[in-house]
Amino acid sequence: MQNIYGRLLRRKFFNRLLLTYTLIILATIFIISSTILQNLRRSAEQDAANSVKQAVQSVHGEFAQKVNTVKLQIQNLYINPKQNEDMMELLADPSPKLEDEKLSKAMLVNYFLDASAATDDDIFDALLYKKATGQLFLRSKDLTLNLDDYNVHNDAMFRSLDDAFYGLSITPAYSQTYHFSTKRNIFSIVSNIRGDVKSDRFKKSVAVFALNFNADRIANRLQSWLVQYHNAEISVLTKDGYVIIDSTGASYGHKFPGFEQIAQSQVGASDRSRIVAAVVDDYLGYYVVGSLPLSQVAGSFERQHNTVLFVASACALAALLLGFISIRLFSRRIRIINHAISKIQNGDLTYRIRTAGTNDEISMIAANLNEMSARLTDYIDRVYLSELKLKDAELHALQLQMDPHFLYNTLEVIRLEASASGSDHVGYMIGTLARLFRSSIKGGMVVSVQEELAFCENYLELYSIRYAGALTIDFQIDPNILAYSMPRHLLQPIMENTLRHGVDYSKPDNLVTVSGYKSEEAVVIEIDDNGCGIDTDKLFEIRSKLNRTRLPSGDSIGIANVHQRIRLLFGDLYGVEIDSERNTGTKVRIRFPAITRKEMMELVQSFAG
Repeated sequence: MQNIYGRLLRRKFFNRLLLTYTLIILATIFIISSTILQNLRRSAEQDAANSVKQAVQSVHGEFAQKVNTVKLQIQNLYINPKQNEDMMELLADPSPKLEDEKLSKAMLVNYFLDASAATDDDIFDALLYKKATGQLFLRSKDLTLNLDDYNVHNDAMFRSLDDAFYGLSITPAYSQTYHFSTKRNIFSIVSNIRGDVKSDRFKKSVAVFALNFNADRIANRLQSWLVQYHNAEISVLTKDGYVIIDSTGASYGHKFPGFEQIAQSQVGASDRSRIVAAVVDDYLGYYVVGSLPLSQVAGSFERQHNTVLFVASACALAALLLGFISIRLFSRRIRIINHAISKIQNGDLTYRIRTAGTNDEISMIAANLNEMSARLTDYIDRVYLSELKLKDAELHALQLQMDPHFLYNTLEVIRLEASASGSDHVGYMIGTLARLFRSSIKGGMVVSVQEELAFCENYLELYSIRYAGALTIDFQIDPNILAYSMPRHLLQPIMENTLRHGVDYSKPDNLVTVSGYKSEEAVVIEIDDNGCGIDTDKLFEIRSKLNRTRLPSGDSIGIANVHQRIRLLFGDLYGVEIDSERNTGTKVRIRFPAITRKEMMELVQSFAG
């Protein structure tokens, strides 16, 4: 992936420009298309929500007719005085027996139940429950009601309709047995019957009138009818949230999911997945709830969705095609300029670009390039080459500052004189020092890390002899770095600074630790002492001196010299770092690349000329 990115984008400006242009066009079209689709979706959802509301209102009206059917039957019962009187006497009579005089009254009850059952095709049964005896007068229109099963479901409800209850009551749907095995989901709309009971005329409930409705039939009819309303799901609920009618048939016997939210809002409880609408009946308090999954709504605007996507894709393709052609034309002119730059880079300073016929920014670049190539040779002669010679002179000057020839010759004479006089100890010390200087003048500018460390050991040996018992030298060198190469005499100036300025020879426990290890692709050598340390201001001054790009004339050959030599040879990633705390000690860290002797020689010789 990285190679593909480098070949197609990182090195191709116009490809990046085309990519940016493409992204902008696609983002714009995406935003516009998303906005249109969002509006279409909202419009479709609003239409669906309106359809659900209409369906809810329609179902509420139809269910209200069921309630009115019961109301009318109760009204008819009281409107006919003769029928009312005879039926009320029978229903209020505490005797369960039906003697001859009561048979005609019982026939009136049956006629009333037959007429009530015939008022609506959705009615299964019409019943009168006589409270005084617990008798049940029944007329079933299509099936035979299992009275035992019916009493289990409704006995408690009949008892709850006491003298204080007025109006109607609706039961949730329940599974009722017919013909001893056939199951049907039904619900009942019931009312108290108040009769002429001596002094409590029409104040005491003597019976309960009930009409049983076929919930399954109503639900099946709703399913076919709701096609025109996006196949919304409609449920009729009691005021407690239990299902009376469910168009899906899935929630009978349970409390409607989310009823608490519907009851609080009384208008619906839409969420992210469904559209919900609800209406509450003012008289009986039952709910008609409609819901529609948003997944069903999506199909209603699928055609508009596809049309928008097609138009958006066509516009995006046309814009990209025009952009590609334009970019290619500009890219061709840039390639001509790039070819000219390659010619100049390879040394052909006579190459020129034709600029006739155009006068835009690219032509200005070409004209400036022609002018630049005309001046480039003069610039190289006067500035670039002189800078190279200046760097060579600086490097040689730094190296010449450390030439020890005259010191070695002088010390050799002193050593011979000391040996002739019998001062063997002094002669040994002078001989060690002479070896140091002999090592410094033989060979080239490059030594191995092992050779440089050996030179430092000889140097430190002199101090160990001079300050025996007060100075300890500890070498902790990773053997894996000994074969790497480094410029000569990088460590000796650092050692000298440490021994002269860092060590407090009045103390008996002076310790100098020389560590060497490899860190990533660099060799790191650290000289650490436990001496007096450096003040903060002085440390800041030393670090500032290290960061100068060029040593001032006559500057010392110490740490700054070493740092500048490393920077000149290897670049800004390498050099000398100093960390110090007063009365704690100083650590000097030298970093140079981990390369072989051959690689080091080639690098140093490129500066030596």
